[in-house]
Amino acid sequence: MKRIVFTTAVLLLAAFSAMAQNNAKGYYKDVLLDGGIALTSKSFIPSTIYLDLSTQFFLSAKGTKQDPYTKTDTLLQNAIFVGSEHDENGYLLYPDGAPRFRVLYVNGGSSFAHGKSIGEEGRENIRQFILSGGSYVGTCAGSALSSKGVLWDNGYRDEESYFAIWPGVIRRSELGKTYTGMNIPRRSPLLRYYKFGNDLHLDSLYHNLGNHAYKGLDFPPGTEVLATYETDTLHLKRAIAGEPSVWAYKPYENSGREVMCGSHPESIAYGERLHLMSAMLLYAMDGNGYQTVKGELQSGEERVMDRSTHDHDRLSPKSVTSSTTTSL
Repeated sequence: MKRIVFTTAVLLLAAFSAMAQNNAKGYYKDVLLDGGIALTSKSFIPSTIYLDLSTQFFLSAKGTKQDPYTKTDTLLQNAIFVGSEHDENGYLLYPDGAPRFRVLYVNGGSSFAHGKSIGEEGRENIRQFILSGGSYVGTCAGSALSSKGVLWDNGYRDEESYFAIWPGVIRRSELGKTYTGMNIPRRSPLLRYYKFGNDLHLDSLYHNLGNHAYKGLDFPPGTEVLATYETDTLHLKRAIAGEPSVWAYKPYENSGREVMCGSHPESIAYGERLHLMSAMLLYAMDGNGYQTVKGELQSGEERVMDRSTHDHDRLSPKSVTSSTTTSL
């Protein structure tokens, strides 16, 4: 079984660090990889190594007869996204509610089952993570989870188990186990990072029952279309040509940025598809909210930093002696 149980609060996750610890000031690490209940289990994605990002991951069981879900999976996932007696905000947030990671990356899999397994308190913590400046990247199921609901053939349906961090609607392609191409608009922010062969086209991205942002219903102002599906050559019953395949959204100036993709660029270790996933991560991180100074430690002044979130007070009057002035 891939999941690992640790006995201390700090190590409630299975941990994997990229070679360089170059995370931005104020964050614990760069990327948290969510491979939890009903999602594909990945201990790393090539783009984080390519970009030299520090990462941490959570893997649940696969949910098969050979590797069924257990109470341990639920307890670990709750400790990460909801909280525990050791860390009441969960692993995604610092005790004061600020984001511990620059990006939460959510894998493909079953969006409905994963969203339900996290629960409303966990989903609310993810919303808090975004609003407090943490960014989000989701592929396939991860992109669906960002939305507020799905347009089906028989109409629209709200999905209470979704995160609704992008207040738009997705539509499933019903296109399974095949490959799609994408076109990149000339003004796409993705071009800040890579040229993609200078032809604004990507070929052969794996697609398995993915989705696209739906422009015909409640399309949120401020949504950026970063790439679209190429001209339909598969004679699909539901054409996806020209529909947003990669899109981004930043709710507020000081919130994080969300970047979603309906296909699967995350497992590719070379070429333009690696550059696509890398550009998505870079654009998300460039959209992190501003870090704020929580307090100043003055030389010779004692402070005891023993407050929890529910105390609504980050610093108490007494504390450990500091020898230099340091920003928290």
